[in-house]
Amino acid sequence: MLGNSCRTAVPLHGRQKFLAPISAISGSTITLREHRVRETLLMQRREVQVRLAATRDRKPIAACDARVMHDLQRRELVDAAIAARRCWVAEHVGAVCGYGILTMNFFGRAFVDLLYVAEGARRKGAGDAILAAIEHAQHEDRLFTSTNDSNAPMRTLLERRGYQPSGNITSLDPGDPELVFVKFLSGANTK
Repeated sequence: MLGNSCRTAVPLHGRQKFLAPISAISGSTITLREHRVRETLLMQRREVQVRLAATRDRKPIAACDARVMHDLQRRELVDAAIAARRCWVAEHVGAVCGYGILTMNFFGRAFVDLLYVAEGARRKGAGDAILAAIEHAQHEDRLFTSTNDSNAPMRTLLERRGYQPSGNITSLDPGDPELVFVKFLSGANTK
């Protein structure tokens, strides 16, 4: 099958990579059109390296996401996640272009609290690569995240990565419900 014969590098922490058949990544047989779309995304993602963030990444993260500079709560979230080794950064051509933060604050479950990609780097594979790295690092059997109903690009990314709707919260942002998603991680790393 076409999907089983194609292998791709998936960026993980630091410079570590592994090869997996596309069908193993998607979990199902895919059409030729889907294969071409995924290959395009994977080619873009190869240019993006994802690694755990370090203290030295605070300024590059702030340069990527201006809210980190101006929002004390956001800055504290980033600092705490870096210290806890639960923040991943995506780099493209040596510059931080996005980051993701994992917390355990969702009923004691693993939760992607924040996934941010700089505007100029969006829809080029950085968000996908960050989620892939976070998923790979998981010891839990499932991973939760959420996004506003109005955030169609994030909903598309989550669907493509195999996340399923898990509920919604209607009272956070008036007229724009927060949608909760879950991904069941059958191959979660063991502690």
